[in-house]
Amino acid sequence: MKKSSLFKRMLIFVLIAVFALSGVVTVDAAPIETKTGEKPYVIAVAYDNSGSMYGNSGEWCYAKYAMEIFASMMDLTGRDQLMVFTMHSINTEGVSGAKRFEVKSVADIDKIHKMVTPSAGGTPFTPVEEAYNYLKAADPNNEKERWLIVLTDGAFDGLNGNNLKKKLVSMADGTNINVQYIPFGGSVLSDDSSSDAFHASPNISGNDALRTELVSVCNKIFERDELKNRLNGQTLTIDLSMKRVIVFVQGKGASITALKDSDGNPVKVLMDSGTRKYSDYSNGNGGHASPMPNDVKDQQGQVVTFGACTKGTYTLEYSADMVQIFYEPDVTLKIEFVNQDGTVEDFSDKSVPPGEYTFNAKLIDRVTGEDVSGHELLGSNVTIDASIKYKGETPIDLKPGDKVDLKPGKGVDFDITATYLDRYKLNDRDCPDLPDFSNINVEVPVPELSIKADIKQPNAWYTLKTHKNWKPIRLDLKMDGAPLTDDQLKNATLNVWFEGTDKNIEYHTELLYGESAVNVYIGTDETGKYTAPKTGGYTLKAGAKAYDKYGVEANTKKDAEVDFTIKNHSFALEILKWIIIILAALAVLGFILGFPVKPKAIYIQHDGEVFGFRSDEMIELPVSQYDSTPVFTASIKTRWKWFKNSWIARLVRSRGMDCIFTDITVNEGVENLSLVDGKPICHVFTWKNSDGGRVNAIITVNREP
Repeated sequence: MKKSSLFKRMLIFVLIAVFALSGVVTVDAAPIETKTGEKPYVIAVAYDNSGSMYGNSGEWCYAKYAMEIFASMMDLTGRDQLMVFTMHSINTEGVSGAKRFEVKSVADIDKIHKMVTPSAGGTPFTPVEEAYNYLKAADPNNEKERWLIVLTDGAFDGLNGNNLKKKLVSMADGTNINVQYIPFGGSVLSDDSSSDAFHASPNISGNDALRTELVSVCNKIFERDELKNRLNGQTLTIDLSMKRVIVFVQGKGASITALKDSDGNPVKVLMDSGTRKYSDYSNGNGGHASPMPNDVKDQQGQVVTFGACTKGTYTLEYSADMVQIFYEPDVTLKIEFVNQDGTVEDFSDKSVPPGEYTFNAKLIDRVTGEDVSGHELLGSNVTIDASIKYKGETPIDLKPGDKVDLKPGKGVDFDITATYLDRYKLNDRDCPDLPDFSNINVEVPVPELSIKADIKQPNAWYTLKTHKNWKPIRLDLKMDGAPLTDDQLKNATLNVWFEGTDKNIEYHTELLYGESAVNVYIGTDETGKYTAPKTGGYTLKAGAKAYDKYGVEANTKKDAEVDFTIKNHSFALEILKWIIIILAALAVLGFILGFPVKPKAIYIQHDGEVFGFRSDEMIELPVSQYDSTPVFTASIKTRWKWFKNSWIARLVRSRGMDCIFTDITVNEGVENLSLVDGKPICHVFTWKNSDGGRVNAIITVNREP
């Protein structure tokens, strides 16, 4: 029977308290939290308060104490329900002459502790049936954890042992109601029923027997385990992170002071039962009361529930003849579905793509993240059972490491449970840090189809007279970046059209299996018939429809397109034609750029004074020669060099163009005029007079500004 409730495990501390608690357990600290999603409890106790229970053996004391413990383990803040059914009328706080009462709060547990039976009689079975019917009515939809607990010291009126067992087993079978039979002497029922919901305790006589059996019963209802061999004196070693550590001490003067970590910081106390003793309220009318058993009179105990403890060493401050420590491991499931790319798929958005996944699962320490599937405190043998179920189909079992193929278009549920200590269950729904693996949508993303066109004909130039040797245009297809399979290529639909001189150009296609490609041959149809297309420029465009392995049509990102030309002459002739055209254009351009242009004026500088003349005028300039002033007369002509004196050269040079004097005449007394500097900045002319003396003047011809 599955028990994954955190609340159940918490009951452990109360169970232990049973051993030494003297009265009703009161909770002064904050109540222990329960996990979201667990089933609430409904417990109905059929209490035998017949006359035989109030004998000298003290069965009434043990049975009442058992009821108090069950009540103390419940969440009585409105979540859980506890109803007590008695065989005879009772009096207690707020109740007089009734045969049933409800425990709604921790304070109501005092109703059990102070309950007395004024007039005890026989042992009718009717209260058991009433408790059973109450459980059925309280949870018709089976949404709660239901327990019927029968506390009695003997056979019921009119029922022998076999008939009693049949009745109790029939109540448990097929109803999802658990029945726990606890005898205090008298009729003992064997626990050999085939029903997993029927449980029978051995005979309970005395405090030690009650203490042992209460622990056993509570282990069935509220999951827990004992932390053994970890306490040495007051040093407690915890080698697995814990959500809670429950410490129970008993004996004379038993008490718990604190639990401290290695730094001396106290661990938070979630609940402290305080010092407890057995109740001394029994039966009686007019002062009569049954005696309290001697074996519980001097006993006291305390149960303290401490909060989260990470791995480490702690100090437990206590005083007791006997100490027992119980724990709730802080573990969680780590679940991964790894796709074929080695990536862990994210289930948090309730939607995953289809495909093959590897299922991995293990139990880890929630705080440290360590794999604790083989930890001693978890039984050294954690098992993980899982199943996958498509809606309307039979579940399929899974084990860690198995491959699972998620089918598209269907909702799927995963149920993953780890079992540790042979009996405790931790389901994926009990782990709030995990995504919800139920109702997962397996959705196929729309794939992307890409088409690339490549012309195999050299230079994309088709000559009509060589049509028999025309090479194809190749179309390469990929879906989500991967080549199409042969089946996908076979089932693909190709759409080809042309733009240009002749839109109705003939063509045929060839599928290239194993290459995820299609060849498009222009000029011939599917039968091989050639129809000459018109010459000119063309653009081939191609689109396609293809489908992934799930039959989902791919979305084409962009149509492929490529340009080509059809002509009567070869590509080489076309190139030659363009070479001629380009050379002619360059010649014309060169002629235009190199055409010479005369300067507008020539500037002559003499003694700091600048004279300007048109380039075709005669220049007459007085020049000093020693103490006389001869007259210099020059006839100016120009010789043009191609391109150097062109308009483009003039444009490039910021201040104009060069001019060369080639024919110069001089007056009497001046001779040998020559060009001695050809730099573009200026031209310097010097000359000598007839008697060999040097002229003391320089004429400088500047560039035109």
